[in-house]
Amino acid sequence: MECYACAAVVHAVFSHDMGSYSRFLECRLKTDNDRSPAA
Repeated sequence: MECYACAAVVHAVFSHDMGSYSRFLECRLKTDNDRSPAA
C-alpha cells in the first residue's frame, strides 16, 4: 500500500523527468516481483 501511495507522489514529481520515472518503474516492477509467490 505504502509503495502505491509513494508511486502517486513520484509520478507527480518526476512526470517531467523520464529518466527518474524510468527508475521508478524499475523499482515498481521489482516490488511486484517481490510480492509474487516465491517458487
